[in-house]
Amino acid sequence: MLALTALSLFAIAAGRLSKGRELVYTLVPAAFYLAVAMLAGMNIGARHMLPVYTFVFVLAGAGIAALAAGSRRWAIVGTALLAAHILSSLMVFPNPMAYANEAWGGPNNVHNLLSDANADWAQQLLQVKKWQDRHPGEECWFSYFADGVIDPAIYGIHCHHLPNLATAWVGGADVIPPEVSGNVLISAGDLSGCEWPSGRLNPVREFTDRKPDEVIDYGVFVYRGTFRMHQAAAVSRAQRARQLLQQGKAAEALALAREAVEMDPEEISSQTVLGDAASKLGQKDVARAAWQAALNLALQLEPDAQANYVPGLQGKLKGIQA
Repeated sequence: MLALTALSLFAIAAGRLSKGRELVYTLVPAAFYLAVAMLAGMNIGARHMLPVYTFVFVLAGAGIAALAAGSRRWAIVGTALLAAHILSSLMVFPNPMAYANEAWGGPNNVHNLLSDANADWAQQLLQVKKWQDRHPGEECWFSYFADGVIDPAIYGIHCHHLPNLATAWVGGADVIPPEVSGNVLISAGDLSGCEWPSGRLNPVREFTDRKPDEVIDYGVFVYRGTFRMHQAAAVSRAQRARQLLQQGKAAEALALAREAVEMDPEEISSQTVLGDAASKLGQKDVARAAWQAALNLALQLEPDAQANYVPGLQGKLKGIQA
């Protein structure tokens, strides 16, 4: 498709494609939309660029048609490129979300180049269910990009839920031990950590440098063995403690938050919820120490990530000192 588009630009430059009004109707809207998209500051998915593709398809077809009209060789080139385009698209079936062209490593490499809705949009659950059917009775731990929004159990998948950012605000993660054994399944979106303000906060970040034992549908990576997951264990407890705090169960939340901090003292959400629970119970010294620890950790993050934590923590500390 890229080659066909390049040939259409060649056809314009060579004077083979000279329909001025039609070219204006094709190029100007595409260029205008592209410029607006690039300047909008929104970078959350190639889906926002889909209108441009329509104009590019028309342009590519017009270009190769104009070249082929005057040369059989160009007709052969166009046919070959069109066949290659069809074959490339079919090779990723039935998961077009994972498509990447062969020049960039194909669908097996798309998760290294793109993230979020560009590569992982909760499309693999049927395939994960089939995988679990082939591994009956095996322990599995699942970090799924859409968990909390879509419950994998609806598809008949029965794995322990690892925490991610979605489970923080929707719920659904299990309180997990600091060491797990069996199969750890991580979807591409969670592996990239794209939703976290900083990669350091991703509770499954230690798997990014591991080679998976298996890949399900280009987007869910399977790791087999025994793994130390102290950060994920702490995050799961911090999230559950937050839920308990919202339910008015401050004492239970405090106990769980203490466990989280003990497992990973450098986990920001654990220190934060420990301070929140302690403050709710009137334990100001404990709250102050926990919030200060969380603030110190937040100040070590990248500047743009700090904005998600520093102002709120500073406000908590200022409020408790008043």
